[in-house]
Amino acid sequence: MLSAFAKEQLRTQEQLGYTVKAQMKEINSRGGLVIFIRSERHPVYLESRIEAMLEKFYRLVEAMPKKEFHQYRNTIRSSILEKQRNLQETTDFYLKTISAGFYDFSQGI
Repeated sequence: MLSAFAKEQLRTQEQLGYTVKAQMKEINSRGGLVIFIRSERHPVYLESRIEAMLEKFYRLVEAMPKKEFHQYRNTIRSSILEKQRNLQETTDFYLKTISAGFYDFSQGI
């Protein structure tokens, strides 16, 4: 939800750059958000627009009905707890875990 919101706000509405990517990252079992914008604008300006977008997203989530919020939360929870379905997904999990420097492989099994 946040990734699509960031792309819509920063790329489509504000037209800050052709490439806008937002994704959640886990590093050493801590969650984080990475936002990448390829733009000709000054980094300080881009940072201010990202902050404004995050504040807008926060207000959107705060105003969301509890039922809708719980549906989003449960969808995310299900995707996190979903088991790998094939060898490629299993390989991707282990490579991502190793590259993040987190070696507790039992969490994804």
